[in-house]
Amino acid sequence: MVSPSQVLRFLGDKLADPYSVRRIVWVYIFTYYLVSFAYIWGETSKKLTRVLRRNGIVDGITSALWIVFGVTLIWSLLAMTAEGNLTLGVLAEFYLFFLFLFAFLYGLIEWHWPGKLTNISAASYEAELQYFLMSMGAQTTFGFSRARPNHWITESIAAVQSLIGVAFIAVWIALAVAKKG
Repeated sequence: MVSPSQVLRFLGDKLADPYSVRRIVWVYIFTYYLVSFAYIWGETSKKLTRVLRRNGIVDGITSALWIVFGVTLIWSLLAMTAEGNLTLGVLAEFYLFFLFLFAFLYGLIEWHWPGKLTNISAASYEAELQYFLMSMGAQTTFGFSRARPNHWITESIAAVQSLIGVAFIAVWIALAVAKKG
């Protein structure tokens, strides 16, 4: 029988390996969009089942998985930084991961609590693009597109994402300078 400490050690080893984490996160991004498009199809066609509906079984699982993958992503980045495994390429990929992660968060918030963002419909294909564009605007501190935070919760999340984006750029520059010197 496998002990909990063996499971935690195995997970810790996988999280410290940037290749494992990157593969897992890309698969998660792909499956997130598959599930999102299934929900959008169900909402727009009015062919929802008990399993595939707002706040249904699959919805609860995907929302919980977002938390797990968010924590995994942050943990992995911190572990790679502590071990000195961070390269410019890995940092660029994690920058993209955080763009998607926050886009998913904006989508989950608008899905479960409509009205927290302006100029967006919770169940449309265009909304998925708007979530990503909003995430990009916040993380790059470039500004928002049509979709904007409309509540203190989403405003706070966008502010945290902006700080993360600035920190990424600072670390990126520091790594590039350290490699040159």
